[in-house]
Amino acid sequence: MLVATLLIACGHQPTLDNPLLKNHKIQAKKSAAVNEPYLQAGFKEADCPEGTVPIHRTTKEELTRAKTLSHQIFANISKINLIAPNVHVIFGSGAIFKPNMAQDQSSSVNVWVDSGPPDYVTRLIAGSLVSTSINGDDSPRVFIYWTLDADKTGCLDSLCQGFVQIDRNVGPKTRFEQMSSFGGATYDAKFDIYQDYITKNWWLVMTDKNISVGYWPRELVPSLENGAGDVGWGGIAMAPENEDVPPMGSGQYPDGTYTHVGYFQNLHFMKGWMKPRAPRDDDPVWEYPGELSCCGLQNDKDTRDNFWGYRFGFGGPGGCG
Repeated sequence: MLVATLLIACGHQPTLDNPLLKNHKIQAKKSAAVNEPYLQAGFKEADCPEGTVPIHRTTKEELTRAKTLSHQIFANISKINLIAPNVHVIFGSGAIFKPNMAQDQSSSVNVWVDSGPPDYVTRLIAGSLVSTSINGDDSPRVFIYWTLDADKTGCLDSLCQGFVQIDRNVGPKTRFEQMSSFGGATYDAKFDIYQDYITKNWWLVMTDKNISVGYWPRELVPSLENGAGDVGWGGIAMAPENEDVPPMGSGQYPDGTYTHVGYFQNLHFMKGWMKPRAPRDDDPVWEYPGELSCCGLQNDKDTRDNFWGYRFGFGGPGGCG
């Protein structure tokens, strides 16, 4: 089995080689200093030199396998939360766990936005992915994935040109150093996908320090020009065909105790250009615990708590196929 090789180097932004971006001017944003203990980019130095970003080298075979696997994982994620058209911001904090899995299994925690008909959809996804086959080890790592109007196979991380990475330290495949443990300390990370109302680019911002990781240029996502129609928060577990589904979250079913399970908290979205708000009872939110009994979902909705806000617990041991 091929395993992605994590060869890391600093290099110049390669995404502008995409012919759709030949006239694109990079939008720059400066993040706060990155000293969060749970994000490890894999460099001995603090960050890449000015004008460069982390680049993870892969072979042609590894690239083909990663693109195929990632499409299998995320192909059916849309049509979950039909909040309404014209959504420009979505964010929430997901718990970071490292479930025990076989080498060819994958499990993720993610947020997403998309727009367009099912067979011709543009989708942007970001979160934490555990997948030895894709990442080269079993560590939870930052990932991004997107499908474009004219590309139904989708793109993972930096394996194809499109996502413009801005931060010189944090990006796709950055490792989460600290992880939650069942009944012990919990660690979560905020994932924020929002549209710049001037440039119409879609940004990925992470953690409470608001690290501006990078953005998807407007030229690549015309279906999202006027906002998203579907948004979502949750987890995905995948195994090869005819194999059992791996664990999700902590590997435990929700039991009312949030130190025991995977969770999302402080969910918000922004419709139109109004202020971000949590989902309400009159929003068309669809809870989807999956078609199999190996995962569960407990939606506490808006707790009115300053820390938790709108929250839900999810996950399970897997083991069904």
